[in-house]
Amino acid sequence: MTRTGVLETQLSMDAALERVASDGWALRARDAVDRFSRAGVTFTAETLRDDVGDPPGSGNACGALLHSLARQGLIVEAGSRRAARPDARGRRLIVWRGP
Repeated sequence: MTRTGVLETQLSMDAALERVASDGWALRARDAVDRFSRAGVTFTAETLRDDVGDPPGSGNACGALLHSLARQGLIVEAGSRRAARPDARGRRLIVWRGP
């Protein structure tokens, strides 16, 4: 990916996080991630969406939040698996866990 593409992706993720912060979804999602981490279970974006619902606006907010938490060292990548949702068409999902 070009430097411009990386910057555009980051700006898009930041905008998605700003949208969900205003309605409380991000707070509920962070609480769910904290619960998953304390319980020692692995989880994906699908798991998070099943627990707290879809983010308002773009679905990018879910990935943006998880990557933000990873950059902060609050979760770490633990592997990958294929998405189960039919509309996701089997795309690769990152499996996360607490540090």
